[in-house]
Amino acid sequence: MERPKRKSRNKKKILLAVFATLLVLFGAGLLVSDFLTPKSKVKVKTDESISTLGQEGAGSDGASAYLIVDTLSPAELEKELPSTMRETTMQNNIHFMSHQKVRADDKWGSVPLTEQRVDRLLAILEAKKFKHEALYLDILTRWKEGDFSRVDKDHNAIWDLLGGTVGKAYGILSAEEEKKYIEKYYDTGN
Repeated sequence: MERPKRKSRNKKKILLAVFATLLVLFGAGLLVSDFLTPKSKVKVKTDESISTLGQEGAGSDGASAYLIVDTLSPAELEKELPSTMRETTMQNNIHFMSHQKVRADDKWGSVPLTEQRVDRLLAILEAKKFKHEALYLDILTRWKEGDFSRVDKDHNAIWDLLGGTVGKAYGILSAEEEKKYIEKYYDTGN
């Protein structure tokens, strides 16, 4: 009767060891991919016209926000944002672009929020139907107009669609915090 208990304990130990190993490998993979992923090359300029109203940390003096200027050719942009994209790709792009402007404890993924990318996503929305296209159109139209006063709510709406469990936005970055984010995640040539 002792043998079945021993086999059962050994199986549990083996399963636990395999699970722990997989967990460590997954975590290491995330760290390595973060270091090996090349930064997007971007140009940055200060833009007084970008709305900072309602942003935590934005002064009443209308503190500047940052606008990233894309340097992608039309062919590069089409490759990055193909007209045949699936709905989850649309969601991920909006989600990742919002990371530049929102406060969240965890942010997985980063795409420079640029006028060129916003225009491209709007063009795709005109040509293709999506289940949640009204939401995407609302968000991207406001962003095109330079209104990021609800970007944290925009982030969370997309985050919910993606089934988010970690990284809910709880505010909007100040202009200085956004600048630090841009410098950390994008190659600004400095």
